Amino acid sequence: MVMVPVPVRSIFPVFPLLLPPLTSCLRDHPRTSSPPWRTADARFQSSILGEEFSMRNFAVKLGWRVHLCSLLLLSTDPCFCLSADELEGRQRRISHRHDSSSSPHEALGTNSGSYLAGENYPDFSPVGALLSENGWMGTATLISPGCIVTAAHVVWDNAFSPEPNPADWEFVLGADFEATGAQKFTIASIHVHPGWLACMSNNDGDLKGFDIALLFLGSSVPSTTPATINASSQETIGEILYFAGVGGLGNGNDGVTDPDNSKLFGGANILDRINSNVSHGLTSSQYSGVTGGVLGFDFDSPSGDKNSLSGNVFYGRLGEGTSDATPIALEATSASGDSGGPAYSLISDSWRLIGVSSYGTTNSIYGDVGVYTRVANHSDWIYSYLEPWPTVPWSGSGAWRSSTWFGNFSVTSGNWIFHEKHGWLYSSGGGDDLSNLWLWSQDLGWTWTNQKIYPYLYSASNGNWLYFWNSYSRRGKRYFYDFSTDSLQLKE
Repeated sequence: MVMVPVPVRSIFPVFPLLLPPLTSCLRDHPRTSSPPWRTADARFQSSILGEEFSMRNFAVKLGWRVHLCSLLLLSTDPCFCLSADELEGRQRRISHRHDSSSSPHEALGTNSGSYLAGENYPDFSPVGALLSENGWMGTATLISPGCIVTAAHVVWDNAFSPEPNPADWEFVLGADFEATGAQKFTIASIHVHPGWLACMSNNDGDLKGFDIALLFLGSSVPSTTPATINASSQETIGEILYFAGVGGLGNGNDGVTDPDNSKLFGGANILDRINSNVSHGLTSSQYSGVTGGVLGFDFDSPSGDKNSLSGNVFYGRLGEGTSDATPIALEATSASGDSGGPAYSLISDSWRLIGVSSYGTTNSIYGDVGVYTRVANHSDWIYSYLEPWPTVPWSGSGAWRSSTWFGNFSVTSGNWIFHEKHGWLYSSGGGDDLSNLWLWSQDLGWTWTNQKIYPYLYSASNGNWLYFWNSYSRRGKRYFYDFSTDSLQLKE
């Protein structure tokens, strides 16, 4: 780490900070479902039906229309489905505390009222519904102008399910996917994580932390800032997570109360477990990539008697740990329709997408354990598909991107961008992480900044802080205040 010196005098508040080093450049799946009936997100060993088959086939045989499907697998043995009565009792839905209304959760999901996106709450505007022509439904999050991330089981649940056809799916962005003004985008291609595919024979890719997929849209989404994925930073046990999804609504006592909800709702919980190195047990010929990872939390009751992850209880691949029995104000659990939805955490003063909703243990009543695929395990795989500067939206005209804090620029090849005022800039990381942005220009050399402190820049070449006078500058004539010399500089 490089310690950045504090400016001698500041025209705006600047504080000391550590400068990152310069880089060269028991699962319950239906959190997928379909109104009016939502299946269990669970895979169980059961011989009730005397055969093994996918939840989709199960739904077809029973003549039910299913949107979300998640199964709970307790071992790597072939899984069997539950009877109709048992499935009825294990339906999944978004669920909040019974002693509070759903209104705060709707406000959180839409970032309205006191839940505006910013330092206290993440931005849920890039979260939408993923719908298929066959009635399947999940949640997905925009992570670049043309790419969304979701759970693999939403689009390809198991080896008995047909390979997904992009033409059968659409992404609907907005607070209500049934609203007239909701933005709809076709799907151009689907990329399921290779670890998930390798685990299909045992149907345990979710337990092993591979339940993740990328879908490319038929056209880019303008003017919506994509979510920033957590690429490497370690999450912290005990931190607050915020998550969102579409699907039925319920509460911890009563279960489902609104099976036909089409709105985006948010919730919160405390991160209880992290396993960043889940052993997949696959041979190199089956899969030679990174290990999977999972994150988990439990749905605590106000009475304090449903603390599922307390006392070092071992659950699935989440490992050991403990949990506080006291629920937080926005305590909730993800549920049917939420499969593929994001979990955010505030890391290094930036809201990052740390998990993708994978499965749970009950029908979203108190005591449910929600499990998310850990995104950081798969960041290299994700970035291998994404375009440079993935979190900066297109401006809607030509090849220009429009950043609310960095201004307008176009992305060219080899990590070069052409900025409307700075001219040619080289970004060592390709603009992947805007909380750690290194830029090189011919007149300034290497500088460091991020979305929190820009237009302040730290000059690594000269060891001093600069302030860019944006309102007085234009391309070919840029003004910088140099704190080391207490003077104004003109770069032409």
